Amino acid sequence: MEALSGGAALVVILGVPIFAIILLYYVPMGLWISAVTAGVPLKMSELIGMRRRKVPPILIVQPLIAAHAAEIDVSVRQLEAHHRAGGQVQEVVNTLIRGQMANVELTFSEVAALDLARDDDGGKALAALLASIEERRA
Repeated sequence: MEALSGGAALVVILGVPIFAIILLYYVPMGLWISAVTAGVPLKMSELIGMRRRKVPPILIVQPLIAAHAAEIDVSVRQLEAHHRAGGQVQEVVNTLIRGQMANVELTFSEVAALDLARDDDGGKALAALLASIEERRA
């Protein structure tokens, strides 16, 4: 085999680490591994898409894992869309989990709508829902 010339060797020596750094930025491997080990079907392309759309993957993946653990059917798209609309994804998932524990039938769409209405009513609708859930749990 022929040895690389000086310029080609420099490109390889500098190019490989730079490529690895860029790849690791766009694909948060720790989050992906956490999701996969929790049994959440998450594609690397979804994580890359979040980065490109400037959505912090941790704000989507952690609630997704919690929802999956509680057997709540919610998708990456739903969570990301709610975040991009200005909603609090973790709060919505926590409310769904509380509702499930209290045997209250709630859908993601209902709780997300209440969360987004927070600006209009100061959070009173979501607070009332949480209070109702806590009453049923007691």
